[in-house]
Amino acid sequence: IREMLVAGGDDLQERKKLLVQGADALVVLPGGPGTWDELWEMACARNIGLTNLPIVAVDVDGYYENFKQMLDRAYLDKLIKLKPEEIVHFVPTAEAAIRWVEAQGKAKLDGLQPKLKRRASVMKRSSFMDSPSIGSWFRRASSGGSDEVSDAEGNRRTSSLSLPGWALPFVAGVAIGATIGARSLLSRK
Repeated sequence: IREMLVAGGDDLQERKKLLVQGADALVVLPGGPGTWDELWEMACARNIGLTNLPIVAVDVDGYYENFKQMLDRAYLDKLIKLKPEEIVHFVPTAEAAIRWVEAQGKAKLDGLQPKLKRRASVMKRSSFMDSPSIGSWFRRASSGGSDEVSDAEGNRRTSSLSLPGWALPFVAGVAIGATIGARSLLSRK
């Protein structure tokens, strides 16, 4: 080990940026939700071309087998563009991970230098959310607040909407799941 850095940060996004900043490769050991989040984020970045940083997961006793199966299924269903092995490489031991990273380092020296693309803006509002009625509804629903609205006759009244905090993520998840399921069914026909 030439250098060891401890990533702190005020939030998870900042911590994840610090974890990959200046890295030549990512070695992912078995871990919990934080590790899964970091692995999924970098797998997504690799799949959509934001980075070509090599990623290797140490699959001790099949720990990452389900992750591998999800990538395989997503590829079969045409939900990801890269082959799973182009996104994350899986090895059974830490020693095998180091050997794989060293081989990637040799490729880097041969001109295939990993990079992380930078974007000026991390998040932009979509035209869907720019709609005054949609944007207002989401703001009210997420805050449990109220807005003043006009009815068809021009009378102003207060409209309140209160949803539990889990409702919007749940509805979004159901919509995404239904879309993926429909896409999967259509691709099998």
